[in-house]
Amino acid sequence: MDGGYRCLRFAGGGGLVQGRMHLTRPLDFGTRYHPAVCAATLAAPDRALCLGLGVGAVPRLLRAMRPGLAVDVVEIDPGVIAAARDHFGVVEGDGLTVMEADAADFVRRPPPGPPYDVIVLDCYDDRRLPADLTTAGFVSRLLTLAAPGGVVVANVLTRRPGAGPLSTQLARRLCGARIITVPGASNRVWFGGRSGLPDLAAMRRRAAQAERRVPLALRDALSRARALG
Repeated sequence: MDGGYRCLRFAGGGGLVQGRMHLTRPLDFGTRYHPAVCAATLAAPDRALCLGLGVGAVPRLLRAMRPGLAVDVVEIDPGVIAAARDHFGVVEGDGLTVMEADAADFVRRPPPGPPYDVIVLDCYDDRRLPADLTTAGFVSRLLTLAAPGGVVVANVLTRRPGAGPLSTQLARRLCGARIITVPGASNRVWFGGRSGLPDLAAMRRRAAQAERRVPLALRDALSRARALG
């Protein structure tokens, strides 16, 4: 417990917090970067893929923002899945599916199904972004899972090993790539399309509507979106 939040920490990670959730405010995850991640998804998705579960914050926020949204989640650690189910209120069904799998393997051999409108990459261990999630091949394959008008979102922790190689690949392969900085944190939230530029004006309109459903400053996050160059 930490200030009313239940925390999930990496075992052997020096107490590093992987996620947290307020016990009486279930959409309050006490983080600075979630407004940016969620704002970057506002391309009106009907089907989303989250690589990395943590305490289930991103899937829950996305489904609160857009009721009825179908979300597939890929998580490599069965202990994280168990903790999310037992202690952080993650309940599968009704459009939410959690799969125990390695993100690189999942992207290399995805199950049959339609493409995703939004893909969120947020996978870290206690030290780094796994190296096989930073390669040209991984990012290229990730884009093939996105619908033609789909958006890929990546939470990049600039102080962690792997941030540089992943940022390079995102800059090369995302169409219309933009970055949202997170005040007071090392997170840089990248987003861009498989093809075409994300419509920022439409995203701002959707942000105003979504802010009625979730306690996130989505429009403020979008105001910090900057194109490369």
